[in-house]
Amino acid sequence: LYEKAKRDQWNASVDIEWSRDVNTDTGILPDGLVDIYGTKYWDKMTPKERVNLNRHFSAWRISQLMYGEEFAMLVCSQLVNSVPTIDAKFFMATQVVDEARHSEVLTRYLLDKVGVTYPLTSSLKNLFDRILEMPQWYLKTVGTQLVAETLAVSLFRMLEQHSQDPLISQICKRILSDESRHMGFGMLSLPEQIAELSERERQEVEDFACDAAAGLLGGQFPREAYEAVGFSKAE
Repeated sequence: LYEKAKRDQWNASVDIEWSRDVNTDTGILPDGLVDIYGTKYWDKMTPKERVNLNRHFSAWRISQLMYGEEFAMLVCSQLVNSVPTIDAKFFMATQVVDEARHSEVLTRYLLDKVGVTYPLTSSLKNLFDRILEMPQWYLKTVGTQLVAETLAVSLFRMLEQHSQDPLISQICKRILSDESRHMGFGMLSLPEQIAELSERERQEVEDFACDAAAGLLGGQFPREAYEAVGFSKAE
């Protein structure tokens, strides 16, 4: 994995077609992925209003990914120190660079091409803070490389394959080439470590994995995006 990481490095400044502008006449994600698509609220919107909602909705989703990549950079910097073998430390150092690049490229896309970002949700912040405070490297790896990366990869793949914007599709294709290595590290490093844990410690890992998954999937409704385009709290 370390050799593949050295081979596959890319530069967000020059390997992305930043000269390409986002088409203001279309949304970023497919309309069918917007929560209210097909409801009475969607039906009463004009085509222009739907495009505006789509862009805010997409910016909210991509903002959470941006913060997730920044969090991964922080936790992987901790893992460089705490993983037990030198090979793991070498690889984790490359992931710190990967995550910095992902945060960089998503930030630039949102600021320069979409023109809006949204704050980190409280549920994600609580999960990220909890993982950063954990002393055990294997719990950090479960929370980051398996639980968080699994969700992130599904979102990046959705954007890469189905986005109406070729630029974010290109960005996500690049990011996915890195994410496969990151998940691979978890799959290779954890089994031996888990096998050595006591029954109590294994139960702790299982409970944490379930809690982390619930934290990622809960509280992820883009309320701020709907309010930004004029929906009331009642709606």
